[in-house]
Amino acid sequence: MDHPLIVIGYSGETDDVLRIVREHYPGGEYLYWLSHDDDPHPAVRSVADHHRYFKCVSGVDADRFLIELAQKLQCWPPSICTNPIGHLLAELEPVADYPTVPEKEVNILLTVRSRLAELEKSEQEREQATREMQKLLLEGRFDDAVKAFDSVPAGRVTNDQRNLAVAALMLAGGSEYDEARKLDQRFRSSNHIRPPCRAYRPRCERRAPD
Repeated sequence: MDHPLIVIGYSGETDDVLRIVREHYPGGEYLYWLSHDDDPHPAVRSVADHHRYFKCVSGVDADRFLIELAQKLQCWPPSICTNPIGHLLAELEPVADYPTVPEKEVNILLTVRSRLAELEKSEQEREQATREMQKLLLEGRFDDAVKAFDSVPAGRVTNDQRNLAVAALMLAGGSEYDEARKLDQRFRSSNHIRPPCRAYRPRCERRAPD
C-alpha cells in the first residue's frame, strides 16, 4: 500500500494501456484513475469494479491537479518562473570556461556570468515586491500575495502588482467556491440540511485594489 499509482490525462479508450493495466494490475496497491469527464469511461469502470483499491475520480482537470499537487509537495513553482536569470546562472555553473587555453586574458563565459549576476541583482532590487507576489501566487498562497500587495506604499504600486493582486483575489475566490461546491455535493448525497447560501459566496466578491 506504499506505492499508489495515479493515472491522469488519459481516458482509457485509445490504446492498449488499459488492457495492460487489466492484465497486470495485481490489485494490492491503490490505483487512482482521474478522469476529466463526470463519469469514467465504461471500460475503466469495468476494471475498477473488480478491484477494491482501484479508485475512479471524476471531474478532474489534469493541469490544475498537477500544479496543486506540486504546490502541496512544495516543489512549485520552478525557479525558471520565479528567478529566470538565477536559473540560467545555475545552469551555467557546470559549463567550462571559454576559451579553455592556459594563460588566457579573455574569459568570455566569466563575462557572461558577471553580466547576468549584475542584471539579477538590479532586477531584484527594482522588482522585489512584484517577484514576491508572483512567487506567492504560483505557490497558491493567494492571501499572502494580497498581503504583499497591501504592504507596497500607495505611490509605488505598479500595474503589474495591481494585476497580480486582482488575480490572487479571483483565484482565492475560485478555490473557496470549489470547496463550497464539494461541500454542497456531500450534503446533497447525505440528505443533510444544506448550509446557508452565504457559506458559498466566493471571496472574489471582495473589492479589487484600485
